[in-house]
Amino acid sequence: MTVYWLIFLVPALATLSPFRGTLQLRRASWLVVGFLLCYLIGLRHQIGGDWYAYLENFGVIAGKSFMEATALDNGEAGFNALSWLVASAGLGIHTLNLVCAFIFVVGLVVFCRQQPLPWLALAIAVPYLVTVVAIGYTRQAAALGFLFMAISSIRDSSQIRYAVLVLLASLFHHSALLWLPLGMLVGTKRISVKVAAGFIVLTLLFVLMLMERYDDLWHQYVEVGMVSEGGPIRVWMNAVAAIVLLVTRKHWR
Repeated sequence: MTVYWLIFLVPALATLSPFRGTLQLRRASWLVVGFLLCYLIGLRHQIGGDWYAYLENFGVIAGKSFMEATALDNGEAGFNALSWLVASAGLGIHTLNLVCAFIFVVGLVVFCRQQPLPWLALAIAVPYLVTVVAIGYTRQAAALGFLFMAISSIRDSSQIRYAVLVLLASLFHHSALLWLPLGMLVGTKRISVKVAAGFIVLTLLFVLMLMERYDDLWHQYVEVGMVSEGGPIRVWMNAVAAIVLLVTRKHWR
């Protein structure tokens, strides 16, 4: 539990600290924090709700050819391809997790540094996005990393880069494709164009990518009951922030 509190308190205290330092110092601070997050997320061992499922999947892919691995229906093609490359290099699942953690952390840091209060953005991300999603779900973490990069690029009106990054994210989790229409909404003020473009793209994506897996996805994410043993820890991390906000509400107003 101590480690989880530390990765929350570091950005939280940085948010409250009046000391800002030089540009070089701020960059170095983000580099150090990013390295620590990659280490904690990527080199975890037997931690996360899907640890053994990922381990089994890695073992199956290690015995396949590249084309067989990418064609498996137990994971998206990009993640399976990366798993195959890691296994072919004689490396283990920790290396795979480390690569996916690197993608996630890079995207998260790039996104946070664009916010008005970067350290606060990171502190908000820690209780659930880092300690649950990134540590528990490797594919989703990598997809989120690419999505964060995509969102950051669209702020610079780079629609092509946005589309490429969203497509890369979809190679790790198909649900990322739902973000693709957002790129079409930038650059035009006509509501009718935005609605039409979004409807067409979402329809095509559902027909081409999601329809054949609809029943399986519905079963996994809606019908199957889930239990989170780490729930109390995450609730208290958010409760502390909520209590501080309520006590000091006049100041924040």
